[in-house]
This record gives sequence, C-alpha cells and structure tokens, in this order.
Amino acid sequence: MRPLQEAPDWAQRLILGGIVVYFVIWIATFSVDSVYLVLASEVLFGIIAIAIGAILYVQSARSIDALTAAGVFLMIGGVLQFVFLVSQFTPVPVPIAYSLASLFIFAGIGAYVYAVWIAR
Repeated sequence: MRPLQEAPDWAQRLILGGIVVYFVIWIATFSVDSVYLVLASEVLFGIIAIAIGAILYVQSARSIDALTAAGVFLMIGGVLQFVFLVSQFTPVPVPIAYSLASLFIFAGIGAYVYAVWIAR
C-alpha cells in the first residue's frame, strides 16, 4: 500500500489548505449566519472529499482492497454532496443525498484507517 503521505507535495499542501479553509468557513458560519458561507463550506467539503478520494484511488493498487474502497467511497460521498446541493435549487430536493454523502464519507475514512492499520 502506498499511503496518502506518498502523494505529491503540492497535492498534500492543497488538501491541507482546503481542510483548514473549510474549518475556518464552517466555524464562521456559526457567528456570521450567512447562507453564502454555509454554501461555500458545503461545496468545499465535496471538493475535499473528491480530491482525497481521487488521490487514494490513484495511490491504490486498483484491486479490491481497503485503500481502493476508501478512495471510491470518498469520491462517491463528494459527488453525493454536490447532488444534494444542486437539488436544493430544483423543485424536488433530494435530502437523502446529504445523509448518503455523510455515510459514504465516513465509510471512506473508516476504510482508509483500516488500510493504514493493516499495512503496519
């Protein structure tokens, strides 16, 4: 297994920066109460999930293993996050997409932790 730490430096910095900005925006939403900040944090959440998932998938052996599953689950969760966001601006919103996005992202994080744990 090639861990996430073996990703290119620019990708690691970009992901770390995105995560820091996400948490800054997310915390700001509690004090500012802006719909735009909430939307920005939700969009950034989806982008980060897709980016980390793509890096994990590229780093994996692309076989049926925990690292490949982690990458796929994170990418699916990120895409479902965007399905939820886009559906909010349509006549028929899809609220289950938000729950499914969270479920897939948690599964992806769990699969990554498992992949790192079994590699040791």
